[in-house]
Amino acid sequence: FNVRHTSNANEQLAEVEKALGLKEKHRMKFDEIMAHLVSFQMTATQTSDFIENVVFPMPQKINQVGGQVVSVEEASKKAITARKNKIEAIHKLIETGAGADITGVRGTGYGLYQALVEWSDHERSLKVTKNRDRKEVAFENAFWGTGADWKQDVFNNLLKLAA
Repeated sequence: FNVRHTSNANEQLAEVEKALGLKEKHRMKFDEIMAHLVSFQMTATQTSDFIENVVFPMPQKINQVGGQVVSVEEASKKAITARKNKIEAIHKLIETGAGADITGVRGTGYGLYQALVEWSDHERSLKVTKNRDRKEVAFENAFWGTGADWKQDVFNNLLKLAA
């Protein structure tokens, strides 16, 4: 914010205070949600079910003629292998990712979400064009691209589970 020392400076300052108040209210709500996820204890089975059925469901291949979904057995081996690798990477991050060693994180909804975010922001495959740096593409993806959308979807689904 930029407030000039003019006759309406007090009105502008009131707008700044209002905006800062909204930010604080948002931060408090965010802290409340994160505290809920920290207190949401998950069994290994719940965690695996969430990862395998919600985050990375079994791939299905679309038949180009008529747009019909074919069976899982007909899905490409490559897609099934990619899914398996993603699931293994998430499980590894749950155990050894950033912050996983903090008391009270492992085995919680918060710990799972942090592992998923770490995977999305740092390990997810990205399409990098010739003139782009991987770090630049990763940054854009994490904040505005499919990574941001994916993390929001995962977050929403985890909150539903934790409700």
